[in-house]
Amino acid sequence: MREVHTMKRITPALCRAAAATFNHRKLLPTGFATRPCAIEDLDAVLTLGRAGFSYNPPTRAEITHALTKAHAAIFGLYDGNVLAGYVFVEGHMGRKNLYINTALVAEAYRGRGLGSALYELAEVLARDMDASNLWCHTAENNAANIEVMKKRSYKKERREEEYYQDGRAAFVFRKRL
Repeated sequence: MREVHTMKRITPALCRAAAATFNHRKLLPTGFATRPCAIEDLDAVLTLGRAGFSYNPPTRAEITHALTKAHAAIFGLYDGNVLAGYVFVEGHMGRKNLYINTALVAEAYRGRGLGSALYELAEVLARDMDASNLWCHTAENNAANIEVMKKRSYKKERREEEYYQDGRAAFVFRKRL
C-alpha cells in the first residue's frame, strides 16, 4: 500500500511550538520575539496592515477570520510590546501547501532583516505541518521583497495581472520543502 502524505492543520499548539522554535534560534535582535497573535491583537494588526498595505488593506473580517479559524494564523513580530511586523499564513490541506498571505514589517523597522526572519518563521511552521510547499504573492514592483524571496530560495512561478485592488500585477513565488 502506498503511503499518503498528509499535512497537519494549523492549531494554536502548533503555532506556539513554531514560534518557540523560531525564537530559540536567536535570529532576531535583542528585545524582539515572535508569538501567535490572538483576537486581542486585532486592532494592532489592522493598524499596521493598513499602514503597510494602503493599496490592498486588510479588512476587519479578513483578519478576524485569520485569528479565529483553524486553517490560518498570524504571527506577530514584537519589539517588546510593540507590534513591529507580522506574517499571515494559511494552510491549504488538499494541496499540502502553506500560503503566506502577507508579511509586513513596519517602516521604522525595515532594513534590519526582519522581513526575512518572518519568512523563516513561516518555513518553521510549514515544516512542522509537513507541508510540501510555501507559496506567496508579491507586487511585481516590490524589489525589496523579491530580493528576500530569491535569497530564501523561492522560485518565481508566474505573473498574475491586476492581482491587487489598485490594478498592479503580482509575481507568484514558491519554495519546495
